[in-house]
Amino acid sequence: LTMVQRTPEEMMHVHVLDGDHEAALAVAAAHGIDPDAVYKGRWAASAQGAADVAESLGKVKDRAFVVAQCCSTVARTADDQRALLEYGLECTAEYEPAAAAVDDAPPAHRLLWKQRLRMLQYHDKLGALLAIGRGAYSAEAYADFRDVPAMQAAVWFARLPNFAALKVVFERCPFSLAGKPCLDVLAAVPETAKAGEYLELLRHASPAARDLPRPVDWAESRALWGEDLRDLAVTEITEGLLRGLDLAPPLAEADVGAWCLERARAILQYGSLAGALEFGAAVLAERPGEGMDALVQRCKEIRNAEDYGCAEAVPALAYLEMAEPLQLEALLNLTTPEDLAEHLQVAGTFFFNNRGAGPDHMVATLRDIAARRCKADPEWACALLAAASSEGALPCYEPAAVAEIGVECVRRSERFADAPPVERLLADLP
Repeated sequence: LTMVQRTPEEMMHVHVLDGDHEAALAVAAAHGIDPDAVYKGRWAASAQGAADVAESLGKVKDRAFVVAQCCSTVARTADDQRALLEYGLECTAEYEPAAAAVDDAPPAHRLLWKQRLRMLQYHDKLGALLAIGRGAYSAEAYADFRDVPAMQAAVWFARLPNFAALKVVFERCPFSLAGKPCLDVLAAVPETAKAGEYLELLRHASPAARDLPRPVDWAESRALWGEDLRDLAVTEITEGLLRGLDLAPPLAEADVGAWCLERARAILQYGSLAGALEFGAAVLAERPGEGMDALVQRCKEIRNAEDYGCAEAVPALAYLEMAEPLQLEALLNLTTPEDLAEHLQVAGTFFFNNRGAGPDHMVATLRDIAARRCKADPEWACALLAAASSEGALPCYEPAAVAEIGVECVRRSERFADAPPVERLLADLP
């Protein structure tokens, strides 16, 4: 039988390992040993909630350990997490330097400043997560969300789309998402989403939206960091710090207008004509612009023609780039010679009125269409001439205009001898 003699420090550590912290504290008190190791052990074995901060972590004198625990620990409840972060901020408050002493601060203090920034960031993220979840808290969700950059979180919610969550991120991270990042986030919203659900978030691209939800902390002072700013981790770059850096100047109204126009085109490509019209109308209600107005008018022309059965599946993006004669011809892509008079009155009248076209404009457009179609489809060109010569078919009817269209068709036709439609074109000339 061998008897092993232990020192008081060894006995204290044995009690800590056994989980008998009261016995360990008694040994420490009896022999004048620093009880920090006991409180650290009790903290590690606890639920690490608000009560445990008071009973264990709050009694540890090793500030570096305490602050590191406040930074890294993920608590089981929102109240426990908030208490832990606020205790960490309380512990680091005493390290606020005088302005003259910033350059002489020891590395240990600078590390504590960085950890304070991280805790401010985590505290902000906790508030955002609770706002998104309407008070609900998940330790796993918090652990994931606290280290995600604001831009990444915003794009994620935009793609879902979850506009309630996206609004919270914009409000809680006004400096991370100001300016162009705001437009990049909204570009990630599916083109099928309704404009009214997200267009109001464009205000976050402007300076009026840049209000921090809380007071700026001393650790977020630009003067505190100087050249060391570049060494900060993403999780240490807080909204308060970004506020002082002013890295994202507000966008000019022209930049926002250009984004809106590009977004409308994306909706035409990947969404729907109705969606582009809704988006364009919503934009024009807030910021009138010629480019958006023209796009909306072209979309209305397509919708009018499709609604009346004059056309189907008009390629909207291609339509925007077509010359006017090709545009009107596209609006008549379902039209047979028999329907041309009726369809020209519906689609053509809307087309020309929408552009404020006068007689010369109308004549030039119809002449180009008829001349182009006469070579391949003289029957259709003949019907166009007959439709154009019908009084009331178009906003402006002039016999001379009809004659000009017919002459151009005959000139372009290569089949005089065996093309009865061309003969009828000649017969229809006034």
